[in-house]
Amino acid sequence: DGGGNPLGSTSVSYFVWPAPGTVTIVAPHAVGTIGALSDVTATITGSVQSAELLVDGHAGGTFQGQTDATTYTFTTDALTAGPHVISVAVQDTFGREISSAPVQVVVDATPPPPATIESPADGSTITDRTPTFSGRAQPGAPVEVRFDQSYEIVCETTADASGHWQCQPTGQGAQDFASYVGTRQTLHILVTTSDPVGNQSASRPISVT
Repeated sequence: DGGGNPLGSTSVSYFVWPAPGTVTIVAPHAVGTIGALSDVTATITGSVQSAELLVDGHAGGTFQGQTDATTYTFTTDALTAGPHVISVAVQDTFGREISSAPVQVVVDATPPPPATIESPADGSTITDRTPTFSGRAQPGAPVEVRFDQSYEIVCETTADASGHWQCQPTGQGAQDFASYVGTRQTLHILVTTSDPVGNQSASRPISVT
């Protein structure tokens, strides 16, 4: 000061808020057609406290997980047929709300015609540990033979151009199926199929021993 005394100093701390992150829906694409139960993938940058899928402005799905640091996947709740608007809302670790741009989609909720099992016949006895399952489905449709009780896949294939399909148990399905053969237990088997947007239908179960 003017008397020669030293001046005191005051320290000031500043907190610089980081720039907010971004939220971008990368699938499905705008004006695309999706199934009644569909996956939604978003790229989210920045810090994330919570993330939520919105359908028509309301909570409408389940978070499934991350494939990497910025890619988040959700599955919609069962949607009705027709147009819908989806978005992803994020709250970052600073409490800020960040939302993606809305994406308009059209929902096709009609399941495909169910596939059928022609062999083995309902009520038959199986002695082969890896039997051939066969039947009919929509040409080009994916087909999964499943245990009715657990829904575990026994074998899977794709129907050919004429709608015929066949497959034999493989992998874990083969091991599990083989463990039942000869035990006289009754197994209930069904077949599922799906359309290009993911709608699924299931056949009537058959029983084999």
